[in-house]
Amino acid sequence: MADLYLFLELVELLKNTERRGWVIRGVPNPESVCDHMYHMALMCRAVPGFDEETRTKAEYMALVHDMGEALVGDIAPSDGISAEEKYTREEMALKFLACTITQVAALQPRINNLYARKLLSEHQL
Repeated sequence: MADLYLFLELVELLKNTERRGWVIRGVPNPESVCDHMYHMALMCRAVPGFDEETRTKAEYMALVHDMGEALVGDIAPSDGISAEEKYTREEMALKFLACTITQVAALQPRINNLYARKLLSEHQL
């Protein structure tokens, strides 16, 4: 149970991690990464025309794809970090988070395949 609490504490950091692109553009009260993940998951559920399996995959992707930012922050293109380095940092952070809870560890390879390699059309929802 301690692992679950550690995982939840780390993911809770996303509630206070503002979306970097909005901050750079001076948007007042920018949404947090957590807000973004939640809204994306709701959109995946609400968009018509997809079967339940596709919807569920898209929801998983929406809820997990930015989780690594709890540890590495929301990296924007203007931060001067290559796409490869950004991916590596976020992947390592997600692997660390996965170590804290077995349910996330089981999802991690699936999420990497779904999102990072963009093998599904759901990422365009």
